[in-house]
Amino acid sequence: MIGDRRLPGTPDLVFPKYLAAIFVHGCFWHGHDCRQGRVPTSNVRYWVPKLAANRERDARKEQGLLDLGWRVLIVWECQLKDADHGCVIDAVDRWLRAN
Repeated sequence: MIGDRRLPGTPDLVFPKYLAAIFVHGCFWHGHDCRQGRVPTSNVRYWVPKLAANRERDARKEQGLLDLGWRVLIVWECQLKDADHGCVIDAVDRWLRAN
């Protein structure tokens, strides 16, 4: 199922049967620790608090789902770039069926 606005954070993919939610995060906007997630060197006074607030919001939304008994998986943009998408799908399938 694609998204569900009733859940905290509106996950990108929702699997109610498994109580599982998946977010696909852009590395820059969600502050991933990778090359694409670097803070710009210009206008640092704007970007540092903005990106920190995004990460804090993400953590609150994830915790909200966990509190409701959902499992949460974050898939990062950099993990998908140049990836074998069949392998990604297989990994997500294994994660869904775990537990």
